[in-house]
Amino acid sequence: MSAGLWFSGDTAIAWTCRELIKGRTISHADEIAEVGAWRLGAIIHVLRTRYKWPITTERRGVERIAYYRLGRSAEPLKLPKSAREGDAANAAKDTESKQATTQEQGGNHAEA
Repeated sequence: MSAGLWFSGDTAIAWTCRELIKGRTISHADEIAEVGAWRLGAIIHVLRTRYKWPITTERRGVERIAYYRLGRSAEPLKLPKSAREGDAANAAKDTESKQATTQEQGGNHAEA
């Protein structure tokens, strides 16, 4: 099995990156409704550990449902391959905070 395999579709990964970069707080229910995916927790884990994204988790309600939000980072964000083009990369360019993001192999998507 490939070490690079996420077990999540590129669409779900790109959606997650785009929504977090835009400043949105997202939950598993949002992912199911908007992209029909079921692996938000796994995507968040990989973004935190492999890509070092400062994602915070807030547990809400009696069910303790996880809501994820992107925090501030002193370092530029690394974008996964599936998020380097299209809406996720455009969101990185258009974000109000102008937080710097980079592709995994270099290249700026937005100015700091």
